[in-house]
Amino acid sequence: MNLFIIAFQAGLFTFLNPIVFPILTQNLFLFEKIEVKKFGHKLNVFIFCGVTILLINFFFPVLVTEGNIKQFSTDKRIDYLMNIPYLIFAIWVLASNYVKNEKINSNYFIQSFRVLGISCISFRLFIGSFSGFGPILITQMMDNSMNKISALGFSIGLTVPFLIFLLLIAPKYESLKSKKWWKITQSLVCVYIIFNLLIKFFELKS
Repeated sequence: MNLFIIAFQAGLFTFLNPIVFPILTQNLFLFEKIEVKKFGHKLNVFIFCGVTILLINFFFPVLVTEGNIKQFSTDKRIDYLMNIPYLIFAIWVLASNYVKNEKINSNYFIQSFRVLGISCISFRLFIGSFSGFGPILITQMMDNSMNKISALGFSIGLTVPFLIFLLLIAPKYESLKSKKWWKITQSLVCVYIIFNLLIKFFELKS
């Protein structure tokens, strides 16, 4: 139980990490574009948190046990696997704001990119959690056979702040998306993501 609490606290503090915290800002603006009309935005929030918890609980113990966690977090193939779909998702969000095309804004595209977007953001959060308190937790897990308990505590602690913030803003999306500043800010976030990912691609090739 003590190990679970320590891991939970590590997850909470990891949320404030410079790599992890910006993911929340991106989520706040991107989630507005992938609404499930029957359930609203809240369903996306719970799916995002659930997928993140599953990723951490599945991969963390396996990677720590096999001692491959450093190699996994620095593998260029993982970067490509994660960033290419995320780049496509960001381009779609940007295009849906300015391109007047029924197909781009159709329910089929929204639902397709909803799955892609949530998966990409969850995976980015999973990778980002390696930094900050991640290495401390990994050391604890390597010294303790109860690594599954550590992973569970860490994943819950990491996703709780995202759950709270996103659930608070979700009911306000309907009023926010009608405001001009929201669309501009959302587009700037997408442009930032696109340029940031393109720079990473050039760095990986060099």
